[in-house]
Amino acid sequence: MTHAELEPVAEAELVVDVPLAGHTDADLYLSPVTRRRLVDGQRPNTRRAYTRQWQDFTRWCASAGRVPLVCTAETLAEYVAELCEDGRAPATIDQAIAVVRAAHRTAGHPKTPDTGPALLVLRGYRRERAEDGQRNQRQAPPVLIPELRRMIEGCDLSTPRGLRDRLLLVLGLALMGRRSELVALMLPDVVVTAEGLEVTIRTSKTDKDSRGETIAIPAGTHPLTNPVAAWSEWVACLAEHGIMDGRLLRRIDRHGNIGESLSAGRVNTI
Repeated sequence: MTHAELEPVAEAELVVDVPLAGHTDADLYLSPVTRRRLVDGQRPNTRRAYTRQWQDFTRWCASAGRVPLVCTAETLAEYVAELCEDGRAPATIDQAIAVVRAAHRTAGHPKTPDTGPALLVLRGYRRERAEDGQRNQRQAPPVLIPELRRMIEGCDLSTPRGLRDRLLLVLGLALMGRRSELVALMLPDVVVTAEGLEVTIRTSKTDKDSRGETIAIPAGTHPLTNPVAAWSEWVACLAEHGIMDGRLLRRIDRHGNIGESLSAGRVNTI
């Protein structure tokens, strides 16, 4: 019998006859390992932001004489209105609503609270800001090549710090990458090709499943901003200090000593 001749299987035939039973403690148990992996499923920055948002909400509820869990639609709407009056960014308020819903879902109340009234308050707030000429979505101005060259001209390329900073600036523009993506790069993640560089981003904020992505960066013609030159000179500097593996971008102290890694927060001070 060919595949085309096979008779369709009725849906009822696919149902496994398992007797219904009440949940026991074993059905609701999570081992320490599973709990840790659930926590690790969120990025540290996201986890910190969510914790802060929930703490802010519970403090407000305490001061207003309201119950944070299980909270009502009216409580959430009042909280959102309070955030609007404080002039918080719409994105921050959006996150606050999501955090309250996530906390209730985790606690076993997946459809609580009703966010409809809160979202209406936020919608009116967005419109009000737009009519006042305010941006509802903050957007940083892009860095262009002339500005990039001026920044690199301020780097002392005779020092490890200058070489590192040049590569950080060049990769940052070429990849349009976040600070966390740049500082997470390992030495093997960047490979020289005939056309330029290939950079593997192993994980990112938008890549929640950490599938990874390889990005091609073409070689440049200007000596200051050529990605291949910036990478080669920094890697040669690392090799001179006996560093052949590990993080690509590293902390450098005031004495010129090269450390193990560079934090995302530290990038802001460079």
